[in-house]
Amino acid sequence: MAQKRQFALLGTGFIGQVHAKNLAAHPDSELVMVADQDRARADEIATRYGARVGSVLDAINSDAIDSVLIATSRPSHAEFLTAAVAAGKAVY
Repeated sequence: MAQKRQFALLGTGFIGQVHAKNLAAHPDSELVMVADQDRARADEIATRYGARVGSVLDAINSDAIDSVLIATSRPSHAEFLTAAVAAGKAVY
């Protein structure tokens, strides 16, 4: 059995919530951390799926995370993608 991919979700708006549900339901992934500027929404999603809340930098720099799913607003995509790749993460 393959090891589950350990995901961080950046952004918990509408599309982030869709991705959170899909990550949590997928047998080969585990939603480990969520990050969002809206702390209350991040707390809600983390609680719902058994993840923890952290900052974007926590997620990108965590050794417990091997994959990052970016669901933030478009202007931040390039910055977060570049940082995650530089940290050796798989990025979607």
